[in-house]
Amino acid sequence: MRPAAPCPTPASLFVLTCSCSMCLDTITGASAHAPMALPALPGTVPRMAMMTQADGQWLDRALQFAGLTWTYPAYEGLFVRNGWHLPGRDGEPVILEMEIWPPPGEERDEGWHLWIGNHPGCEEEGAEVACAHPGCREDRGVLMPLAYGAFEVTDPSGEPLPLDEVWEFDAFTGWRWRPEATEDDWASAFRAAEELLRARLGEPVSRPPDEELEAERGVVWEYGDSSVTLFEGAELLHYGQYDWICVDVRPRHSVSREGL
Repeated sequence: MRPAAPCPTPASLFVLTCSCSMCLDTITGASAHAPMALPALPGTVPRMAMMTQADGQWLDRALQFAGLTWTYPAYEGLFVRNGWHLPGRDGEPVILEMEIWPPPGEERDEGWHLWIGNHPGCEEEGAEVACAHPGCREDRGVLMPLAYGAFEVTDPSGEPLPLDEVWEFDAFTGWRWRPEATEDDWASAFRAAEELLRARLGEPVSRPPDEELEAERGVVWEYGDSSVTLFEGAELLHYGQYDWICVDVRPRHSVSREGL
């Protein structure tokens, strides 16, 4: 699905990433130290815009969740080790639930975000249990956007909008806007992310992404107790006004993300 009009809140967008400066070169044509815009591919007509950023650690941050046993203590420990928690009044760490990290208003210069699902654990047997009961804590897991793109953006009358009216290109430090990108660049970004995941997780399994992700296409891996899905499709938060490329990590028994 392609947007008919731009979303008025570009601050919610995310960016393309990888896990090392060499891989970053592969995806974006830029290193973390000397970012450069990719030229349009020969024979293509610019019809979209996308974003890139210079932090090369995103993918491995997301994949930390794939190694979890999906108990709450293990989950909490991962957040605390990475500093992805809020301080509670009693000194105990507070882990967000069904929210985005970093939360609105927090420092976002690093450019990365997590969509956080329900806390893991079992409603019947406690937070220390990695639950496999159907439907129990079903919205567990995290989702990390790797790229956002705006395709054929028009005003209500159908006239194309200048991309500088769609996105504030200098809105955030550490992010690179690519108003010259093409749909071929978008497809290349997906392929590059798939190659990085294959290098880390091996060959994918032959099943489609979960329906709740509303993926136009996707690739699924099973790693330990987790399901890892690379997918692209209409972005959910703004009702499909943008497209995104994401990595979703969840317990194998967690089959719904409708609450996000």
